[in-house]
Amino acid sequence: MPELATLLLLITLSMLLVRVGTIALQKTGLSREIAGFQAQSAFMGVGFTTSEAEKVVGHPVRRRILRILMLLGFGAVTSTLGTLVVAFAARESGGLDPGLKTALLLSGVLVLWACARIRPLERLLDGIITRGLERMAHLEVMDFEEMLHLDKGYTVATLPLANGSWLLDKNLNEMALGDEGILILNVERKSGVIIGTPSPTTRLSDGDRIMVYGLAPDLARLRRRDAGEAGDNDHEDARKRQRLRMVEERAVDRIADSEEASDHDQDPQ
Repeated sequence: MPELATLLLLITLSMLLVRVGTIALQKTGLSREIAGFQAQSAFMGVGFTTSEAEKVVGHPVRRRILRILMLLGFGAVTSTLGTLVVAFAARESGGLDPGLKTALLLSGVLVLWACARIRPLERLLDGIITRGLERMAHLEVMDFEEMLHLDKGYTVATLPLANGSWLLDKNLNEMALGDEGILILNVERKSGVIIGTPSPTTRLSDGDRIMVYGLAPDLARLRRRDAGEAGDNDHEDARKRQRLRMVEERAVDRIADSEEASDHDQDPQ
């Protein structure tokens, strides 16, 4: 019986480590599906020769994440197999029947799988892992960087909305995030429904997740913005920064146009 408990504990730990690796890879720019596949492949030590693998091996942070998953996976798989052999190799006096052990093990695995499929529990676990990674590791949030060809500090990130956030109980028009240089690309409701093209009247609630586009520092400040007067003041400061940024960008654009016109006039005919 102790061996079965140890075995289920190892399986639970393995599932948790794969989950951590998945979220870590997501924060470096991979979609949820690809990140999950790559994390599980690395943890189990199996080959992954898909086209997505090139995005992993070509990124230094992703390579480091997968290297850690491979090392942890080797230890976890070895320990699990060893515990499995000990649990079923011999029947001690007074011990459980191998058939009963198998049934208990399968039941435990099914319970773990069912728990992992509970959406509220999944969101809670993802939130804890995300906060832990943000405190312990420097992982830049750049979802779909390759697809969007982002540069100059602009990025796409998914922000979870929790109680106390400045973004709650407002519609998109009231937020005026466009004045800050931030665009909301979609809204994922707590129920799992995704609004791919949110309208100005779309209202955000606790438990929603929004995909936003903008400068990485601006998105980080938006994630931490609390409701109330302090949040309103931060919003106004962000609008001022965006107005100055637009003036600078227009000035740079005019200089570039002038230089291009000058080079064109100097070209020999």
